[in-house]
Amino acid sequence: MARTGTSAQKPKNEGKNWTIKIKEICDVHQGPYLQMWNSIIVISCVFAVSLDPLFFYVVNIDQKQKCLQTDKTLKIVALVMRSLTDVIFLVHLICEICDSVLLVGVFFKMRGSGYLEKRKVLNFFLLAQYLPRIYRIHLSSNNLSRTGIWAKGAFNFFLYILASHVLGTFWYFFSIQRETSCWHRACKNPSMGCMSRTFFCDNSTTPRIIALSLNESCPINVTANTTPPFDFGIFLDSLQSGNTASLDFPSKFFYSFWWGLRNLSNFGTNLTTSTYVWENLFAILISIIGLLLFLYLLGNVQTFMQLATTESEEIRRKIKMKERQIEEWMVKKDLPEDLKKEIKKNIKQKLKENKDADLENLFSILPWYTKKPLKRFLFMSTLRTVPMLKEMDEKVLKMICDYLKPVLYDENSFVIRTGELLDRMIFITEGFIWTYVGGDQSRHGGGSSSGSQSSSMPINTLKKGLFYGEELLYWASSPSHLPISAQTVQCHTKVVAFVLMAKDLTSIVSKCSKCALWRDSNNMNHSSNNNNINVTHHGQPLLSGIESSTSSTPRIRYLKPAVRPH
Repeated sequence: MARTGTSAQKPKNEGKNWTIKIKEICDVHQGPYLQMWNSIIVISCVFAVSLDPLFFYVVNIDQKQKCLQTDKTLKIVALVMRSLTDVIFLVHLICEICDSVLLVGVFFKMRGSGYLEKRKVLNFFLLAQYLPRIYRIHLSSNNLSRTGIWAKGAFNFFLYILASHVLGTFWYFFSIQRETSCWHRACKNPSMGCMSRTFFCDNSTTPRIIALSLNESCPINVTANTTPPFDFGIFLDSLQSGNTASLDFPSKFFYSFWWGLRNLSNFGTNLTTSTYVWENLFAILISIIGLLLFLYLLGNVQTFMQLATTESEEIRRKIKMKERQIEEWMVKKDLPEDLKKEIKKNIKQKLKENKDADLENLFSILPWYTKKPLKRFLFMSTLRTVPMLKEMDEKVLKMICDYLKPVLYDENSFVIRTGELLDRMIFITEGFIWTYVGGDQSRHGGGSSSGSQSSSMPINTLKKGLFYGEELLYWASSPSHLPISAQTVQCHTKVVAFVLMAKDLTSIVSKCSKCALWRDSNNMNHSSNNNNINVTHHGQPLLSGIESSTSSTPRIRYLKPAVRPH
């Protein structure tokens, strides 16, 4: 019975979880998906602003019939593509696309004496609808200051292309409006017989006599020395080229786009306008938009130059701040001059590439050809202190130096625990390490009995310049199973060290055996003052080559902080 109840309850819980998840995703005002919705809204605005001008190309002029017609295929494509961007705002879908549908429908229904006044109002709303969308995109562009200069440059280029696209589209649409304005003006003459016409091709066919009269009243092509009865101004080029009468969408799109791009680039200074007020306002708008985009570009360039200067100053400050510390470390290590110059050059180069480079870890930013001689210089003398390596050939020691890897251990972290495989030899360059026999408790002591017992255990403290894990060298002479650690190795402080891994040591022995460079460790003289027993191998104790501790009292020795070599 209980099992049945649990099975019945599980689908309910899953259903609740899905409901909560959907509510979180749909919450566009707060919650974890707010940033995602902001990005979606911006992308939708970009596509909407880019797709809206396509509706202006739906209308074209039949010059023979002197009427307006629509490109039905383009109308369907534009509506579908525009509606896709509004799926995100499903609640506001009708409000989002009503202005575009209105453009296609209302444009042809206007007729009579009030036609021109109504159309001016429509033109205002067509232009005004872009303001909130452009403003939304502008607000989102402020976040680009956190990104690279290429992102801001791409955004500036997008605005330039978008403005050319929109202005070219309006130029195409206003050209049609300007010609129809001439038709309506001519039809005010009662003798024309076209006062009540809508000039929509689907309603009726324009009589030939009316078409001829309109050609005379609104001529597009006139002789050079003749004053036309109607001045089309900046829209004459679109009418003469047949752009407004073309059903070829790519042809009229790119022609209009090129017109917008060309005049935006020269701030509209080459435009020859008529005395028509709205035409002059449109030309002024082109000039202002071009100037604003140019100023926006200059602002971005200035910001980029300031950013570059700031980064350069920050790099110089960072280099100067670290230079003394690194110089002291190099002098203390008595590095040769050529190695010093190479290290300084690499540090400057790394900071130029990335001002947040980790200068604390020197080996992480040096190339391999600089690491190699540096490790050999730093560790050759240290390796000579290892009893088994004291009489080893210099070529072997150089190979060991090449295989050393830098590591960083956090304070109180465990390097090796009791019972784990001893798979590395550690050379300490900064910090303190504890080695002790017992469990994994922290060596800070405690109130428990176990803590009291562990605190009475002998503790060896290893400091800078010492090493741990010499037993691995004996194992490498006749490798079988890795030795098992009988001690726990714990970091008392933050420790910087270099490790020689067992697999790397095996590779070294393999290479040296072929050249007879690796000597049998059984023939080496072992020092009498080794560490206490800390690992076992085949049930037999192995000796450490570091220090011995015969006292039951923990011996902790401290060293003044040294400049980190990494």
